Amino acid sequence: MDNGIHNAKGVNVRGRGFLRGAINVQNSTNVEVDGGFASNGGFIIAQSTGVHVRGWKSITSHQWGDGMDIYCSKDVLVEQVFFRTSDDCFAIYQHRDYFYGDSSNITLRDSSLWADVAHPINIGTHGNIVNPETMDRVTLQNLDILDHREPQIDYEGCIALTVGDENLITNVLVDDVRVEDFRWGMLLSMRVVWNSKYNTGAGRGLKNVTVKGLVYNSSGKHTVNPALIQGYAEDRAVEFVDFQGLNINGLHVWDNMAKPSWYQTSDFVPMIVGSFVRNLTFSA
Repeated sequence: MDNGIHNAKGVNVRGRGFLRGAINVQNSTNVEVDGGFASNGGFIIAQSTGVHVRGWKSITSHQWGDGMDIYCSKDVLVEQVFFRTSDDCFAIYQHRDYFYGDSSNITLRDSSLWADVAHPINIGTHGNIVNPETMDRVTLQNLDILDHREPQIDYEGCIALTVGDENLITNVLVDDVRVEDFRWGMLLSMRVVWNSKYNTGAGRGLKNVTVKGLVYNSSGKHTVNPALIQGYAEDRAVEFVDFQGLNINGLHVWDNMAKPSWYQTSDFVPMIVGSFVRNLTFSA
């Protein structure tokens, strides 16, 4: 059961109580949700504009237990939320099912994420190969990633930009994110992919990503795989990615740090930089 807001304008949902099902916003404008808790997750925002979610909480344990999925939407602000989930905590996609259209100006801020399976943040997997779509201006700001546990390497990444299905993703800002000592996975995954399990084609590209003030502290007691940045082809590349003030276990990782001349800066993350990656920088 979900609490549907469909084809509506100017809706406000307020309160601190429990809901039997999550909220489902479709084809709607100017929707505000303030407070609330759902134990089965599945908050959906689809093909909607002007949605503001504040103070939502969700803890899930069922299969496909995403916390929040956003499809083909514009001008969305999600803040002060807490998700502990049995699948992705927070995901942004393009076309799937009967949702269509570009996405722009989507912000998640001042929130805490705990993924017992899959990703705390997953962006870009699903899209429209017939009429390709674009996702522009995504902001992830002032977040605490409390845990991440995913044994399948293809689906690891505390922050995963996984660009498939002819999607083009541009202008992503990751600002002031703190990652705690997660159990199993990788810190970052930025890839243009064609995963036959979930995609019907490769993504068009990932461009203009800024990661500012990312801090990760590891105990060294868990399974942490190297972060990964990789394009798909010469014309389906990852381009213009800048890490600013990256801090890994207390070490400031940047291009002019003291290191042997034969080392790459990415070795200190550690990070695998694959093919079709252009203009990757680590700034002070």
